[in-house]
Formats: sequence, structure tokens, C-alpha cells
Amino acid sequence: MIQIRRCLHNPLRVTLISTLRKHRPHYTKPRLEEVEKGSCPFCPGNEHLTPPATLVLLKLNNKGYVFSKESKSGVLKEWVVRVFPNKYPALIPNSRLNEAYGYHEVLVESRIHSENEYLASKTNVYLALKTLKKRVSEILKDNRIRHVIIIKNKGAMAGASVSHPHLQIFANTFIPPEIEAEISRFEEFFRENNACPLCYLASSKKELIFFRNNSFLAMAAYAPRVPYEVLILPVKHQSSFLETSDNELRELGEALSEAVFALKKTLGDISYNFWFHTVYDSSLSFYHWHIEILPLTTTWGGYERGSGVYIVDRFPESAASELRKAISSET
Repeated sequence: MIQIRRCLHNPLRVTLISTLRKHRPHYTKPRLEEVEKGSCPFCPGNEHLTPPATLVLLKLNNKGYVFSKESKSGVLKEWVVRVFPNKYPALIPNSRLNEAYGYHEVLVESRIHSENEYLASKTNVYLALKTLKKRVSEILKDNRIRHVIIIKNKGAMAGASVSHPHLQIFANTFIPPEIEAEISRFEEFFRENNACPLCYLASSKKELIFFRNNSFLAMAAYAPRVPYEVLILPVKHQSSFLETSDNELRELGEALSEAVFALKKTLGDISYNFWFHTVYDSSLSFYHWHIEILPLTTTWGGYERGSGVYIVDRFPESAASELRKAISSET
């Protein structure tokens, strides 16, 4: 049973009720011998443990890469990146269940089980992002889908049920309340300042930036919900993730990898979540798409949860300085 319920007294709340989710396995902290026995459902050789892939990135011998898909689970063994429906979905593309219509898919970012090893190669992240862009574009061909949000849960505290590097794709028939609220704020700010709030921050609060390449920058959030909250955004104003060129995807892979490694070096191997905030409507040109990374550095109390006001114990400028040093020491 899957249902969507909207809170009657708070427009920023929408609840997805999925009784299928309670059957999820929990492999977040597998014992070494279990990994060696091949228990991870996302590792090569275990493709039969997942539904057939809706998209697979395959490497051709010295001839680049090609996209394909599976009619039967596990048919394509030599994959580089693999996308398939979540076995325990919050949304189902089933027209008989109008309230629950949507897509909930898993994107396995690499054949590599270790996140640190996966992130060490910027090419790995680029290929995952390239596949992600392709799959999101395909899903949006469904006219019933109004928005797609991409998320990552890493670590037990972040809600991950499998430790293998993977993203999740949620495609909804509605625009999530957080995105709607951001759209309204971006439009208001642009109307008042003739600039978007993220362009303004990037140019006026440069002390918050701790990494930058030609296409993307990573910065400590100006008003963080937790210490060391990070934003990754395009250097040039861009409203949609789908607008990124192939070269920009490579540089996004570098920015994402550097930001996560900086957090790990500064804070240790912590749990974290990140998500893409993007729009897909060309009329919303005032919006600036971005990735928000939330390291679980603190536990919210009743005040934060009940008011939406967050108390942090560190200035983001100090956090940016520490993250900058972490990247410099690696270099």
C-alpha cells in the first residue's frame, strides 16, 4: 500500500506512506566476511538480487561508453553504472494507483563497494552523474511527472540501508514543498535585487567558498542547519541540472568528490545526506540549481524540529576555513 497525504495545516509538509518500506534489508555496516561472500545486493555478481535495470552504462573496449537497459535482471554483467527500480518503493509507476504514481529508483554509482575508493577517481563520479542525467531526462518524458529529486543517504544515521555507493531517484506528480518554497523565494529575491540569492552569496561572501573549479564551487552554507552544511552550485547561473554539459559534469564530479573528502578529513567518517535542488521548467530562469550536503554533526532538539529555527555552535566562515585547509593539505 502506497499513499500520498498532504498536511492540512502546513503547506510545507507532504507524507508518503509506503508499507513496502518496512521490508527493506539493512546492510549499512556489513561484516567483512559478508562482503567477501558477496552479500551486498549492489555489488557485481549480485545483479539477480535487484529488478531489471531501466538504464545501464556499459564500457566498450577502447571505444567509450554506451547506454542500454535490461529486459531480465542481471543480463548485463559488465556494467559501469546501473539504475533499477527500488525493491521497496515509496512511489510506483502504476496508473491504477493514482495517489502513488511516480518513480523510485536506485542508481548504483560504481562497481566499487568502498565509497572512499569510488570517490578517489573523479571519473567514477562523472560517469555516475552522466548516467543520472540520462535517466532523469528519460523519466521526465512521462507527462505525469512534475519533479524529480535526487538524494544520497550515507551511513546508518543518514538512513542508508546499503553501504555500497548509490543514489536514489524520486519522481513525483507534484513539486515538493521545499522546492516550491525555494522557487517563491528565488523569484522574490530576483525581483527585488535583479540577481538570484546564490549568485549574490557567491560574489559577496567569498570567505564561505572552500573549493572552486571552472564550472562549480563548494561553499559553507550562509545560514546552516548543522555545522559544516555545504552547498555545491554552478559558477554560472543555471536553473536546471539537465543544462550541464558533459565537461561541466566532469567538473561537478570533482567538486562533489572534493567536498565530501574535505568533510571526511575534517569530521571523520560521518554519516551524511545530500540532495539535488533543481527545477525542470525553463520559465523559472531565476532559480539557481544546487546540491545541499548535510553532515550529521548534531542532533536536533524540540526547538529545531518544532520551529524550523536551527542552533549551531560554529560560524560557517570558520567551517569553510577548515574545509579549505583539508583540501589544501590533500593537494
